[in-house]
Amino acid sequence: MLVKLFLELFTFKSFYTAFVIAIVFYGDLHLFGPVTPRHILTAMMFVICLVKDFHIKPNSIIRLYLLFIFSFLISSIATGYEMNGLSYLVSNYFVSIVAFWATKILVTRYNGQRFFINLFIVLGVFDGVMTICQTLGIGLADRLMQILHLYSAEEFMVELNERRAEDLEYLDSMDDISDMSSYPVGGLSLMMRVIPGAFRDGVYNGYFLMTTGVMSLMLMVRKFNLIRVIPWLICALGCFCVQERGPILILVVLSFYALYKFMFSRHVKKNNISIAITIVTLFFVMRYVYYFVSNVGSRFAEIGLEDKGRGTIYSDALDYYLSNPLIGGFFRFVDNYPHPPHNLILNAFIYGGFVGGLAILTVLYKQFKAIVKTSLGKVNNLNSIRFIVALAYTAFTLNSLLHNKSIVTGEVIVWMLWSAFFFDAELTYNNSRCKTKRLR
Repeated sequence: MLVKLFLELFTFKSFYTAFVIAIVFYGDLHLFGPVTPRHILTAMMFVICLVKDFHIKPNSIIRLYLLFIFSFLISSIATGYEMNGLSYLVSNYFVSIVAFWATKILVTRYNGQRFFINLFIVLGVFDGVMTICQTLGIGLADRLMQILHLYSAEEFMVELNERRAEDLEYLDSMDDISDMSSYPVGGLSLMMRVIPGAFRDGVYNGYFLMTTGVMSLMLMVRKFNLIRVIPWLICALGCFCVQERGPILILVVLSFYALYKFMFSRHVKKNNISIAITIVTLFFVMRYVYYFVSNVGSRFAEIGLEDKGRGTIYSDALDYYLSNPLIGGFFRFVDNYPHPPHNLILNAFIYGGFVGGLAILTVLYKQFKAIVKTSLGKVNNLNSIRFIVALAYTAFTLNSLLHNKSIVTGEVIVWMLWSAFFFDAELTYNNSRCKTKRLR
């Protein structure tokens, strides 16, 4: 019996790992025709979920999200983009629901909360190393991306070779390059762009490293030492190299907040002096790294901290929605405007119309009501995992106010985070009720 349980646990966690890797990294690797590893692993995980948890009952949040998806389909059909809507439903919303379901099974049947966080920490460290190597022009990233057949490898190599030639021309034109003599060829021009890391999209890379950076704080909860800070440092430095302003700012602020909470928690084995030194050190490191890249031509220096372009994007999105308040129409919007809305709320109403937008607002209210309660409460042995997942969910959603990936677009990571948070809370509540009954 014990051997059978062990094999079942090992098999599910192994397949869950493969599933997460496929849906995160291999959504654009076409095996034959339009089929990708993301499609295959999602279909297989769907069957496994049916077998292991056939009698799942959607809670109010899932029912509201299904209402939003239905509104999205109606919007797509009403605007003449029914095939686009159906394709998007299968490739995004269906995958998110399966990911939510699979994470629920991992947490409730296999007590896999810590496994879930550790898995994303490992993936985040991997992506962080790739991003740092790309920024510095180190060939390790190129070779690994080719070996692993990541989509961005070929695209990145072509662009990198073009920029190497531009670098050589630029360096030849400089009067004094003594201080740049050791700077890697390819690295200089890369400082002017968003770094994709292990992904096709640099913006998504910022999301991912920000989220996994927050999750790596879990390593510091039970016991704080400098070795346990290393995964966070890799994710944070990688996030900084991406050169997206929102993710690095959110990561640093939430990390400081978590370290502050750890300092005053009786359940964290720590040296408060070490935590205080780490906080001060991180502050000065971030300050001087920003000063450095501001003087070598980074994207931060090029665009600054002000957001001058989104005003026009928001204005276009608002004008479009006000002209189509009931049905919205995302695909018609992107056919007529150069940029998606870049905002969670605007996306909600443009994707799902008035009804879909209200459904998403209600979902956000219900979710953050629980998220805020956990984030502001004390950190203890019962809720430490839930506290970190709550911060990670908060980070992802805050970044969605400035970008497009969110629950509206069917982003799988945010639904996996919510599943881990919700079912860990439900499991803790049920266990505490059982203990209370036994005491009585």
